[in-house]
Amino acid sequence: MSSRKNMAKREKQLKSAAASKDYRHRNAEEYNRKARERMARKCAEQSEAQSKEAKAIQKDYSRVSYICHHDIILDKAQLAHQKKHVEQHGAQNEYSPRNVRPRYLLGLRDSTSPQNQRLYEKKVCIWELERKERKAKAEEEKIQARMEKAWADLDEEQLQDWAQKLDAMEAHKCQA
Repeated sequence: MSSRKNMAKREKQLKSAAASKDYRHRNAEEYNRKARERMARKCAEQSEAQSKEAKAIQKDYSRVSYICHHDIILDKAQLAHQKKHVEQHGAQNEYSPRNVRPRYLLGLRDSTSPQNQRLYEKKVCIWELERKERKAKAEEEKIQARMEKAWADLDEEQLQDWAQKLDAMEAHKCQA
């Protein structure tokens, strides 16, 4: 009797374990299906937003022309800024555009749209990189000029002494 009870109890446990395993499997499948659907919706929304932005870029001819002709725009804006500076401060004051970073010098008049803001940020990054490169180049030129001046200041006698010392060191190394 007790063995029948134990067997019945064991069968119940096995059925319960199988049912819970099946239940967990179905829940995992349902969870994965919902996650896949969410990802598909997000991807669709993102691609839709990207395609809308691409269409807007294609339609907006003035923005494209800004990008294509930004050098001309920058030159004109810089000349206008220089003229304004001369009018305000007179011709004797030196015009220095190094630290000037207004939007019109970077070729963008309107900052309301996020697209223009991104373009402005890109151009500012490029502008700051070029500025850093110019500073680094100027520093290198200063160092080079100092080196040349130092070499020019050295006497021929000092150079000959150094050459003799180097020759002696090399001869000592060869002997060792």
